Amino acid sequence: MDNRPIGIFDSGVGGITVAREIISRTKENIVYFGDTKNMPYGEKTNAQLLAFSKKIIDYLISRNCKLIVIACNTVSSNCLDELKEHYDIDIVDVVSAAVEETIDKADKNICLFATKATVKSRVHEKKIKEIRPDLNVFNKACPLLVHLVEENFIHNEMPFLAVKEYCKEFSEKEIDTYILGCTHYPIILDSIKKAVGYDKKIIDPAAGTADHVERILKEKNIFGDNKIPKYEFYNSGDSENFEKIVKNLLDDKLGNIYMGEKIL
Repeated sequence: MDNRPIGIFDSGVGGITVAREIISRTKENIVYFGDTKNMPYGEKTNAQLLAFSKKIIDYLISRNCKLIVIACNTVSSNCLDELKEHYDIDIVDVVSAAVEETIDKADKNICLFATKATVKSRVHEKKIKEIRPDLNVFNKACPLLVHLVEENFIHNEMPFLAVKEYCKEFSEKEIDTYILGCTHYPIILDSIKKAVGYDKKIIDPAAGTADHVERILKEKNIFGDNKIPKYEFYNSGDSENFEKIVKNLLDDKLGNIYMGEKIL
């Protein structure tokens, strides 16, 4: 048994979708960091992303985290290799899970919704076509969606209208599968389904990422067994919206939720 926490980070609240999945199936303590001061990551350079990520991982390691989850597609797409080389700690990313599920479920035409930096990297497309060259992968940067989520415009028509507009150019492509290439997007899943069509397959990497976490915990024999797990959430910018969204996404009955002070 190893009750050290799992460290999870994202540019903001999007990674809560991954944290929620891990929380729902384990008894692990969690230390989560949302870099709200520097979001959106999709507009940043690789050098900036690497610098932000190292600063956050250093903090999570200082908190004695036993495993790091990069709950951010932009960082996972652009900095994963460098971060794995730099740190002697297991690091789980969200791109791998999305690619695995897409390869397993997609029929023919795929559309990746993601940030500009993730789209530019073409990582999802490259990894998918290495194994399924028969699949067609279309990419669409959707920068507005992160802002809508971070500003808590979740339960109104704005996300639906934005996704509907982003979808227009693919109306003739017969898309059968959509990849949510940003962990913010599952927060507005209802709007996305309404916009793209309820018959489409939606790939949300949260569950697959949690599978990867569980596998490492088992392989390394570092499962935690906390009777009342503690979930700590920190951010670097706007604490008010961050706290509201975290509490809306997580059920207080799941454990002991602590909203920490603004850091980094």
